Amino acid sequence: MLTPLSGGDIHSVFSFELEGTKYAIKVNDAMPSDVFEKEAAGLKALAECPALNVPKVLQEGSHNEVDFLLLEYIENGTGAVDFEFGDHLAELHKMTSSSFGWESDNYIGSLPQVNTPTPSWQEFFVEYRLNVRVKELRDAGAVSRADISIFDSLAARFEERIPKESPSFLHGDLWSGNALVDNSGQTWLIDPAVYYGHREMDLAMMKLFGGFSEGVFRAYNERFPLEPEWKSRVQLNQLYPMLVHAVLFGGHYVRSSVDIARTYS
Repeated sequence: MLTPLSGGDIHSVFSFELEGTKYAIKVNDAMPSDVFEKEAAGLKALAECPALNVPKVLQEGSHNEVDFLLLEYIENGTGAVDFEFGDHLAELHKMTSSSFGWESDNYIGSLPQVNTPTPSWQEFFVEYRLNVRVKELRDAGAVSRADISIFDSLAARFEERIPKESPSFLHGDLWSGNALVDNSGQTWLIDPAVYYGHREMDLAMMKLFGGFSEGVFRAYNERFPLEPEWKSRVQLNQLYPMLVHAVLFGGHYVRSSVDIARTYS
């Protein structure tokens, strides 16, 4: 018997028990057929960081034209994300690469995410995070020419705004809903949109919708010290997820995206 689980905004998520073992399964018949393949690859890549808890990928495939992803089941607890998660995230971000991007494209939410390997963060962000999403907004008629000129101005100055760092392996969609706390108080990461990027991106996403205590950020900073002015760039580093929400949901997310771009342009 399938029991619906909460949190499935894009996919339907269920738990079921078989021979005394509980499993989680995600299903979808409306998304591109490689969505779960990409998610499985992201989960397996995160699991290469020994410090992290990541559900095991058991199987992904298709049955009767319905795509599915079978995962280890994590029993939800009632506690908050512990500060030790900051240590664990720092260890993930210490995983590095010779370029920004990843070995393949994937998805953030229901949107395709381009991860073409690129030598500089500034070039990668402008080309594959900013411009891609602004073009989608333009094609949908959601932004004006004046708005587009603001984004163009930010693109021209982006290199001045972000300090250079080596690529860090990112979860890519690290809001509190993708950090589960089990019944023993351990934090588990789900629903990744992985790539090698600037590590302040994950931290800014954690602050966008809340749910992580300041203790988590302090623990992170002790393990992997941040640039002193990183908090002054939080809004700028929230621009990409804000643009994603603007494309998906429109409304105030569009104006918020333009406002952020204007602030830093």
